[in-house]
Amino acid sequence: MYIANIVSGGLMILMALICYSGVGNLSNSGSSWSDYASALSNSLSGLSFACILYYIDLLLVILLVIGWGLKIFYFKEKKEMTVIPFVISVVALLFEIYGVSTVSALSSVARMDFGGMLSSAYNLQNIESMKIPFIILFLAHISYLIVAILFMRMDKKGESVNSTKFEQGTENLIKKLQSFAKDPKGKKTLIVIVSVCVAVLVGCVGFGLYNMFKKTPLDLVSDVQVTFSGYDGEGSATVEGTADYDHTNANITSFIYGVTYEVENNGELSNGDEVTITANYSKETANSLKLDVTKASKTIEVEGLEERCIAPGMIFLKKIKKRC
Repeated sequence: MYIANIVSGGLMILMALICYSGVGNLSNSGSSWSDYASALSNSLSGLSFACILYYIDLLLVILLVIGWGLKIFYFKEKKEMTVIPFVISVVALLFEIYGVSTVSALSSVARMDFGGMLSSAYNLQNIESMKIPFIILFLAHISYLIVAILFMRMDKKGESVNSTKFEQGTENLIKKLQSFAKDPKGKKTLIVIVSVCVAVLVGCVGFGLYNMFKKTPLDLVSDVQVTFSGYDGEGSATVEGTADYDHTNANITSFIYGVTYEVENNGELSNGDEVTITANYSKETANSLKLDVTKASKTIEVEGLEERCIAPGMIFLKKIKKRC
């Protein structure tokens, strides 16, 4: 189990080194296009390998959580040398699962999978917000290394800590906190500390949930212009313009250019008809970009089509419906 902890920590350190090396190679690449292309190719290969290592490490961490959990809850080995690795494993697993979507998006970039990049556009756009979770994940794996090496040495020397000593240390800590809480100044300090911690925790959780479920409303039809041409009974409609959207977001721009419009009974329109204009778009892409399409169709009245002028005796033509 300790060796598995060390391997997991080593994998995370290797991933960090690969990513750091890739960024450094791009920064230090020469001014020529060939040098930059070579550095970019090496960086993408390194990134792809790092993503594979991430999934291997995720599987290893899952096994570690199960293994340490069995030792504690099934074999009843509730001692410091099993509880601490278990807690670190759970923390690492939570943050590793939280980062899977981002790593999947980076893997699409490394493989130049443009379909995957488009479906993961939101994760790529918000990759900066993953900096702190990844730092916590890295620190958890460093803790793996330190704790595993320390406990292995203690166990080899016969210095393993039993549950009694662990419980005594916990009781001493609780007594010190109770004594501190009885003091008026200590009580106020504890209230401030707890309040700040709760506020920070609630804020972080709330911000995370807000970003997770927040969607940008988008009306696809209200701002498009429809023009009619042709003769009454055989009229056609042309849809021009686009929806009002955030032009600074390249992903949404790409989505908007992929939207097409369909006009009901186009080519057979008559003045006074009410036709529906429908926007056709990728719902999967809209969901991946956190877009809430509030309106995708609208009904308008046909007008402005030319009327045919006919001469007497030509009334038998079926296509001619009106006289001038």
